[in-house]
Amino acid sequence: MKLLAVAGTRPEVVKLGPLIAELKKRGADMTVCSTGQHDRLAADAWKIFGIKPDMDLKLMKPDQSPARLTSRVISEVSGVIAGTEPDAVIVQGDTFSSFGAACAGFYSRVPVVHVEAGLRTFDLGSPYPEEFNRRAISLSASFHFAPTAKAFRNLVAEGIPESRIFLTGNTGLDSFSYTSGASLSFDLPRNAKNKNIVYMTIHRRELAKESMRSVFRAVRRAVEDADAFCVFPVHPAPGIREIAEESFRECGNAMITGPVGLSDSHALLRISTLCVTDSGGLEEEAAFTGTPAVIVRRVTEREESVDFGVSVLSGTSEETVYSEVFGLLSDKKRLNSMKKRCFAYGDGHASEKIADVIIRLYEKGELQV
Repeated sequence: MKLLAVAGTRPEVVKLGPLIAELKKRGADMTVCSTGQHDRLAADAWKIFGIKPDMDLKLMKPDQSPARLTSRVISEVSGVIAGTEPDAVIVQGDTFSSFGAACAGFYSRVPVVHVEAGLRTFDLGSPYPEEFNRRAISLSASFHFAPTAKAFRNLVAEGIPESRIFLTGNTGLDSFSYTSGASLSFDLPRNAKNKNIVYMTIHRRELAKESMRSVFRAVRRAVEDADAFCVFPVHPAPGIREIAEESFRECGNAMITGPVGLSDSHALLRISTLCVTDSGGLEEEAAFTGTPAVIVRRVTEREESVDFGVSVLSGTSEETVYSEVFGLLSDKKRLNSMKKRCFAYGDGHASEKIADVIIRLYEKGELQV
């Protein structure tokens, strides 16, 4: 069985890495292709899983438009497919890399396997452009691995045959077995000692600069008023660092850093009192570790943790974000009620389940468009 796995961003690597490792362990002939969408960010994750991509397309260029990047992914991955002749192309999530690779597989008449299928907000503007990308991937994919029951139902409602949808949980949670026992590779400042730690990540394209400033102002006020400490690894997306440094200037209750690796991110989750994020992956990981989360988005495709009571959806206005963050930091009873592990997104064994299905489909001759 010959398989081609395509990934470009760090979240894709974090969520495909455990599956690639599992399929290799089962004897699959794996070709791993990196599009280079997140070059430095993804390198750390590849190493953790012991994977070196067989090819790196290095498709990122300064100021490259989404349309240009997508067209280059389709063209270049089509060439990789022609050269490797895989039995299936594996993509994950909703990035430009996954969307472009899924299109390439579809146009090449090669089955596309979609990992983390069926997530929906039903709002094409949020997240942008991910909501469009994942819906389009569902149209081009032959097999769909849904992380939750809700995602499974979304796919069925869109007319996809249930025989081609498999409920497995999310492979991203499998990555915790690779970082278990890891501690922070850097020291927190002395003034963070004995304080509640707030771990914050912000990166979404649809979050306007003023909304970002509102979130940062709210978190700064909350940690100062509650005498907590915010650790904020800043995403390298253009403009975020400038706004972050401006918003937290001379704030003794915050640490602004560059992006952190997967082990450090998991370690931060384990020691944090609270997580503030617009990241889908971190929503899942916080729920899995039992770390309460404030989700600074209007809508989320991961409603399970909100329903379970381990996260809250705050929106991005300064007052609502401040109210949620400060409210949780100052209300120990409410905070403690949210400290419970939620397994709605998986049990840490999704890769094994997906590998079982792919191998079974291949052996039965059903791995086809």
